[in-house]
Amino acid sequence: SLSTPQPATAPASAPGTAAPAASGFAPRGVAPCAPPAQPAASEAGPVAKIAQQPEGAVEQAAAPLSAKSAAAKVQASAVSPPPASFSARGGHKRGRAQAQDMEEGCSEVFDGMGAGASKQRASKRGQPTSTASRDGVLGKESEEEAMDGRRVSKRGRVPATGEKEKEEEEPTTPLKRRALDKESVPTTRSAAPVSSRATRQATSSSRSPQQLQQQRKAGGLAGLVAAKSRATSVAGGLKKGSSASPRTTSAHIHAAHGESLEQEATEESLWPGEEHDEEGSEDLEREHSGEVPETEHLGPVPLEDANYDPDLIPGIETGEDVIEFYGKNGQDSAVKFFYCNRAKESTRFRPYDLVVVPRQRVDSEYFTMSATGVMRIKRGVQAEFTTLAEWVREKTLFDLISTIGFFKNYLPERSFRRWHKGVRQKHFRNVRRKVEDNLFLVKPTFSSHLREIWASANDLRNVSFTSYNPSHLYTLQEWADLQTSTREQKARPMLESIVEKIQHVLEHVCRDVQKQAQLYQESVRDQAELDDTNGIELVQGRAAGRGRSMIAVKREKLERAQNFARVMKELTMLGRFIRLADYLFVEGMIECVTDSANQTLAMLVPHKGAGDKQSKGVFLTTISFAANGIQFTPDCESVLEELNVALEGIISVAQQAPRIVFMRAFAPYFDGKPSGLNPPSIIRATQMFQDVRSHVNTNITEAYKDAQEYVKIFEDYRKIYNFGRTWSFEEYTSKPKTLREIRRDMYKQREWRNELDRMKISHVVGCLFIDSKTLRNDLLPTTTNTLDMIKALLMDMSRDTCLEVLEDIQRRVSMLKQRPVVLDEFMAYQVMHQEQVDDKKKVLASASGVDDMYDMLAAYEHKVKAEESIKHDECRDAALNFVQELTNGKEFIADNKNSQMEALQSNIASITQELQEITSSLYQGDNVNPDADPEATAADLEQLLQHVRELRAACDTFRDYQRLFEMEEDSFEVAAQTEQETESRFQLWNSLNEFMEKSQEWTESPILDEDNNVELSIDQVRSEVEDYALRAYTMGKKNPDDPVVSRFKDCIDDFKQIMPMVEELANPALKKRHWDEIFRIIEADIPMNEANTGYSSFSVRMLLQYSVLDTFDQIQAISGMASKENSLEGILDKMAKDWEGVQFIVLEYKDTGTYIMAGSDEVQALLDDQIVKAQSMRASPFIKPLEERALKWEDLLVSLQDLLDNWLACQATWQYLEPIFSSPDILKQMPVEGEKFQIVDQAWRDLMEAVSANPAALAVGADKERLSSLQDCNQMLEEIQKGLSAYLELKRIAFPRFFFLSNDEMLEILSETKDPTRVQPHLKKCFEGIDKLHFDDNLEITGMISVESELVPMKRHIKPADAKGSVEKWLVQVEAGMVESVRDVCCHGVEAYARTPRPQWVLQWPGQVVLVVTAVYWTRGVEKALATQMKEAVKDEAQSSNAQLTDIINLVRGNLSKLNRATLAALVVMDVHARDVVQDLVDNEVSDPSSFAWLSQLRMYWEATHGDKDGKDGDKDFTVMVRMMSAQVEYGYEYLGNSMRLVVTPLTDRCYRTLMGAIHLNLGGAPEGPAGTGKTETTKDLAKALARQCVVFNCSDTLDYLTMAKFFKGLASSGSWACFDEF
Repeated sequence: SLSTPQPATAPASAPGTAAPAASGFAPRGVAPCAPPAQPAASEAGPVAKIAQQPEGAVEQAAAPLSAKSAAAKVQASAVSPPPASFSARGGHKRGRAQAQDMEEGCSEVFDGMGAGASKQRASKRGQPTSTASRDGVLGKESEEEAMDGRRVSKRGRVPATGEKEKEEEEPTTPLKRRALDKESVPTTRSAAPVSSRATRQATSSSRSPQQLQQQRKAGGLAGLVAAKSRATSVAGGLKKGSSASPRTTSAHIHAAHGESLEQEATEESLWPGEEHDEEGSEDLEREHSGEVPETEHLGPVPLEDANYDPDLIPGIETGEDVIEFYGKNGQDSAVKFFYCNRAKESTRFRPYDLVVVPRQRVDSEYFTMSATGVMRIKRGVQAEFTTLAEWVREKTLFDLISTIGFFKNYLPERSFRRWHKGVRQKHFRNVRRKVEDNLFLVKPTFSSHLREIWASANDLRNVSFTSYNPSHLYTLQEWADLQTSTREQKARPMLESIVEKIQHVLEHVCRDVQKQAQLYQESVRDQAELDDTNGIELVQGRAAGRGRSMIAVKREKLERAQNFARVMKELTMLGRFIRLADYLFVEGMIECVTDSANQTLAMLVPHKGAGDKQSKGVFLTTISFAANGIQFTPDCESVLEELNVALEGIISVAQQAPRIVFMRAFAPYFDGKPSGLNPPSIIRATQMFQDVRSHVNTNITEAYKDAQEYVKIFEDYRKIYNFGRTWSFEEYTSKPKTLREIRRDMYKQREWRNELDRMKISHVVGCLFIDSKTLRNDLLPTTTNTLDMIKALLMDMSRDTCLEVLEDIQRRVSMLKQRPVVLDEFMAYQVMHQEQVDDKKKVLASASGVDDMYDMLAAYEHKVKAEESIKHDECRDAALNFVQELTNGKEFIADNKNSQMEALQSNIASITQELQEITSSLYQGDNVNPDADPEATAADLEQLLQHVRELRAACDTFRDYQRLFEMEEDSFEVAAQTEQETESRFQLWNSLNEFMEKSQEWTESPILDEDNNVELSIDQVRSEVEDYALRAYTMGKKNPDDPVVSRFKDCIDDFKQIMPMVEELANPALKKRHWDEIFRIIEADIPMNEANTGYSSFSVRMLLQYSVLDTFDQIQAISGMASKENSLEGILDKMAKDWEGVQFIVLEYKDTGTYIMAGSDEVQALLDDQIVKAQSMRASPFIKPLEERALKWEDLLVSLQDLLDNWLACQATWQYLEPIFSSPDILKQMPVEGEKFQIVDQAWRDLMEAVSANPAALAVGADKERLSSLQDCNQMLEEIQKGLSAYLELKRIAFPRFFFLSNDEMLEILSETKDPTRVQPHLKKCFEGIDKLHFDDNLEITGMISVESELVPMKRHIKPADAKGSVEKWLVQVEAGMVESVRDVCCHGVEAYARTPRPQWVLQWPGQVVLVVTAVYWTRGVEKALATQMKEAVKDEAQSSNAQLTDIINLVRGNLSKLNRATLAALVVMDVHARDVVQDLVDNEVSDPSSFAWLSQLRMYWEATHGDKDGKDGDKDFTVMVRMMSAQVEYGYEYLGNSMRLVVTPLTDRCYRTLMGAIHLNLGGAPEGPAGTGKTETTKDLAKALARQCVVFNCSDTLDYLTMAKFFKGLASSGSWACFDEF
């Protein structure tokens, strides 16, 4: 809409308010800001020159100003022109110095403008200005309002009629136009700058430079406002009729148009909070996007003078260039106009950016720039003119304001807010409409019924699935039963009742809606009636429409159509309404379940009764002792289980509740089978229910935990529990108990009983009522029963003890009552009486013990039977009687003591006399007659000796009597002497008798038994003869003149004469052949026995008749030979016996189906021993009778030895070759050897089957055919091994690394021809760094994997299938591929090192590549530093090494993979050595690359192999060269994995230098030193540094030239190194 045209003039701004914005073109929504400070007049730039006007115009414009305007004019003189950056000359220094003044002026202008705009809008609306506006403080809304107030209208105003005529009267030629423009340049817009310039020039001469500077600093918003006010006043005065030149009139016209446009823009702008229509929004969007609607298409006036075309002036391309051009040339320049277009749009709004274009290329909106100003021309819009100074000023202010965030983003943010508000309103209306269409509460048909359903669902709050009485204590089972009954008998019926109510309501709703829908359907004839919106169908078809207006009919028609649509919509909503009711019911039920769960939780929280001081608890739990603590009944698990069962029961009730949505009555209202919520899953997923369950479990767990702490007080009673569990009355009574022990045990039981009586019987912990009464009741029987049993034991013990004591005392009393008369009886009574006196205390103590027992029984209130009490009384009386009888006995002994002493003396005298008579009789009669019968004499002496011993005992008794009578004791020496002499005499005659009997037995008994074995034991004969000879010698020494002793000696001497002959004849080694020889010598004719197996019985005495003593020497020789032969025969028998039970042990061998011999050590040891023995026996001269047997035995042993040797050799070779020739691939490659092995294998299996059936060693050795078969097998096996060795030699030549493997390892590898992946376990034996190869799906080798799981891809894939089963062929390809791949990765690593930061690079490459490439670059860096011959360069390199090491250490401290950590560990070792080397160079001030300190280090170079150092021929011509002193070795590219490196020490460097020099000279090295100093490890580490395979071989005594030859073949063929350790 167009705003109302305003008067051409605008009144001056009131004091204190901001003047309207300048009418020059400014971007919409952006207010101009104060210009920066202006330089002095003497240093004015070109813009100041353009703004200068004649003094007459200044005075004329300044005439009507008031005093305030004069003051404002003075302040306006401080308003500055554009900054010096827009000037071509002068003012640069001062412009930079006044930057701060410019910023302060801009802020003041901004505040003033915002306040003024706010007041102006408030005055237009009739609202008072706010304090914030008066103070110049603006909020965000005030800022937006100020910006909107200065927006230029997007619609052009049609000029008035008079203005059109004036325009038509103006000249149209270019010269006239330029002349007219030159005269009409000063306008109201330029009045302020002109007047300020004139004033400043007028006053500058009378002011000092300091005053001018202060004035410039003070110039701000006030100056700018005054200038604008003055310009407006001048314009108003001119219009009222003051004399003015045409130039002033023209200025007035421009001012009038400018003010009108500004006011239109002000009134037309919309405040952000005001409503606007969609059309306004679209126009606003077009405005913001730069699209301005065109009212008229008026093209620019063509410029016919081509001499002034700006295209002819080079360098003039933008508006800034034009301003600079006029600043240099002024108004007298040849070119008066430049045509400009706006610069192309960018992301930011830049209205002041102009581009100079030819006149023919101007846009619909374009600008003309001249020395006086800028004219904006647009078709259909009144042209606008702005002075050049104002244009520059506004552009500067716009640029400054554009840097402020608010103005920078104002347009897009304001547009977004308007768009967002419209979208939200639209969205709100859509949502409101949808809610009205679908919300049941706003529909009368459903709202009342929904409230009823809601009320019924709300009744679920009164349903409780749990029950609990706070004043009642429950057992767990009782509580569980209560919950079950509550759920089944109360909760479930209430749920069903509520569901019935809801069902009834829903059925009522459904009937009403269906009935209403049916009525409407019946009332409507067809769809045409509903589609009729004019009421024609209703008028024609219904009488109700007669007589009514068409409007009423139409209204009725529309209402009926709307009602029909409503009813039909409600009919379709029934299913949703039923589902809503079900949702409400489910929601209420879920809430009910949750409340019930909360009630369960609340039940567990400790609470107190009305008048109780403590909680009563909920669950009753008892305690009892267990083996490992105190257990609860029920325990924590049981309670938790029951509580969870109760919670699940609550959920089950909810699950089993009738569901409305699934009722059959409502099925027609759903399409298909209805689906509904699943309450159990919802309840279980509800966080509240989960929290309740968790809290329930936590409460119970914590309650039991606290209860466990409480019941620790009952641990003191565990001793009673343990006692009752382990104590046994039988065991207790198995050992006798003293009264003291019984008293102690009874006291302990009584104390325990008292402790149990004092036990605390209950306590409440949380929800648990701990009942310890049960524990006490369990323990009480222990003490009670134990005490009763001990009292019963004491009762029995008392009764038995009483009877024993009573009987003992009565016995003692009866003995004390005797009165003996005979000496022996009297002395026995006296002894007995003394014993009773000694036992008096013991007897009385036993009686007192009985009293104590009965007293203890009385103390423990144990009832004693009457008969036992009588016995107790008798025991007391017996004890008193016993004391009395002791006194009486003492008196009896005193009365008869003298008479008994006299009788004793008489008995002693008679015994002494009798002993003397016996002694004299020993040396009379037969006792000393040597011819007497020894047997009869010995018998008489034996009887006499017995009698003497009896008398000796009587003497000892009499001596005791003397002691008892306190008489002098007799020695009774006669008795001892008589006994000794009688004993001596008896032994003499007894020995003589025994010897005569045995000598007769030895000589007359048969020498051989029935089996012709020697029956006589010569050793026993010899022992007994020596014993009797010793006796005779002893007796003769005591009684040398005794004839009986002489006779004894003579008998012994006689037998000793034939003793040697008896020994020879009794030799057990004598065989029949020996007896034949003896009988032949003595010419004895001894007949054979009846069986004719030997001789008849004969004795020594019989042989003595044949003068056998005369042939003693011959018989002795025969006996000795028989002993030797017998010894040899015994050895043979023993050897044969040793083989009994000796068997070969055979075991099943793997899955071959045959056996092998498990062990032969026992057989071999026995063979070795017996073969030596058998050979020694054959050399004996006494072997002849046994020679045949010995030869057979030796032959058997030798055969068994040969069999065993061949057997073991065959078994070892067979075991070695069996897995080899089990492989079909080997059989194909070695067919001849395979056939031979099949023969050997069959023979082996037959042999082992036979041995398994009969494993006896001698039985196996006796089979000669087995030995022959084994020898043939061994011969064939040897031929097979030779063929195998030749086969393996060919394979080793094909793949030289096989030389370092044993035959077994090679065969394991070569046997895997079909599946190359099965060679993986053996790769480590051929390649030190390769643990396994990476195979793809086609079994192609694509990479190498180390033990550390590091993967290095193969440059070329290897296809083992192309080798056609030859493992060595594709292993050769693996070796070549390994070298090629490692070299390729090194090449790429070298290239990437220069492009990638080192901390990142070391984590991206394999460990080996990291070490070699870092060594190459370290060598390059150090040599580069040394090549400068400057010490500082070497120091810088040292610092670089330190920095690199620090970076790696920081990496190590971070989170790394195991593989990266291993890489960095090795790298740190090498970096530390590199740092130390460089630091040594710095310390030694080495700055020459040829210095030995540098040349002696191990250095690596990346260089061309044939002089192509630029790498033009490709990376394959580059390699790593390792140098040390003059030695040079190429890097081997052996893949080593991600292994550790040895710490380099000075000794390591010495070894490196020595070994590198040896390698360079094609020699070997031999590091020498003590054990453990690192000789082997240093050699291996040097091999790692050069990437060479190093085979370490631990030498031993078995190392021979053949093994060394194999090694050297491998070294020469493969180029590997070998380290012979301990050589």
